[in-house]
Amino acid sequence: MSSSGGQRISTELQQNECKDLKNMRDIKSVEEFDLENIALLKGDTPDDIKEKCLQSCKDYLAHNWIQQTVDTIQFKRLSGGLSNQMYFVAISNPSTISHVPQEVVIRIYGNKQFNNLDNTDNERLTDVIIAVMIADINLGPKIYGIFESGQILHFYKVFIIVIENANNYTGC
Repeated sequence: MSSSGGQRISTELQQNECKDLKNMRDIKSVEEFDLENIALLKGDTPDDIKEKCLQSCKDYLAHNWIQQTVDTIQFKRLSGGLSNQMYFVAISNPSTISHVPQEVVIRIYGNKQFNNLDNTDNERLTDVIIAVMIADINLGPKIYGIFESGQILHFYKVFIIVIENANNYTGC
């Protein structure tokens, strides 16, 4: 990944900060409903989540993540998810020679919507096994780390197709 890619992501993140987005509860009419300007966030963001995400990257990804501080990474909560919280974490000045991912998504488990019928102590075990299986056959994101409260996943850059630019879309 080139450093210009990291700079582009940094600029995009700064332009799309969640604080500039509306929450669903703030929308008063159908005319105000615009998916590009709505933050679909559930639950509060913990105060120390940036530090926890960085520590997880240091523990599981190592290499140049070990040298990073909270001031040298990009961090953003991603919208969506019914029970989990998702965070984008990237090294601000990524290494061009590193073999480890320079940008990842960290999923932090929330409360499940329903419990397994057997009421075992680790109700996430089935979810983790399924995630590993679909990642293994390339139907889901690559998993870089699994820890008690979440997972470290591959970050995919996407292009959102909207009606205005659908005719100009050239594909991947």
